[in-house]
Amino acid sequence: MLGGALGGAALGVCALLLNLALLSVFGEAVQYEVPVLFLAQQISPVVGLLFAVILLAEIYNTAVPMVWTVANQFVDEKQDKRKYQFLIALLCAVIFMGGQLPFGMLVNLIYPFVGYFGALFIVVVIVQMIRWRIDRARGITR
Repeated sequence: MLGGALGGAALGVCALLLNLALLSVFGEAVQYEVPVLFLAQQISPVVGLLFAVILLAEIYNTAVPMVWTVANQFVDEKQDKRKYQFLIALLCAVIFMGGQLPFGMLVNLIYPFVGYFGALFIVVVIVQMIRWRIDRARGITR
């Protein structure tokens, strides 16, 4: 528990310092789609390059498992390997084409979608909880 509290506090301090650093160069940083990358380049071109490589590795590290997860929802790899491989290739092609869009455009498309989906999900969860309570009050078990 102490580790979680200390980790959360450290993360909060790092976020605060990052925001203060960005505010100190706000006029310049606002022109870039990834202002933190600009900030890293201001420290040193080597730090900027290192940060860019780490950022790309993080994107890859997130995207690859998501491709496999989506493919596994539609095709069982053990039952139809050809269809599974085709779906993986198709998903990678779609992701590659989407990756060609400017970062700002992706953010403007994805963030509102995720927000609306999250709000809808919360509504569905609340409605289901209400239904369960009503069923429990009536003595219905499922």
